[in-house]
Amino acid sequence: MTTKPITHEDYADEAESAQRGSAWPQAANLWRLAARCCPDPQRVEYCNAQAERCDGEVAVDQKMAEIARRVFRVPTLEPRNSDRLDFHEVGVGQILDALRLAYQAGRDAR
Repeated sequence: MTTKPITHEDYADEAESAQRGSAWPQAANLWRLAARCCPDPQRVEYCNAQAERCDGEVAVDQKMAEIARRVFRVPTLEPRNSDRLDFHEVGVGQILDALRLAYQAGRDAR
């Protein structure tokens, strides 16, 4: 049995799927793989731009997790499939603090 070689299109399809699922680190890696094996320079540029976009989303997720730890004392924003671990009671003052930090982070990112 022969297997078909993986092409840049295969990597790009997988990267787009990962993006739809907000799996930003995986999507960035797949875009980089697509860029490495792509023969078209314009497509390589597109793949690299998509990888950078995903890296930006990773940075946003990290900043949100930092705010959640700092303000809400939530250790992770990853779902742990447990009501006790995934649901937290927070006060409106904490929500306001978190929103201010998120707003400032967005402002600083410009």
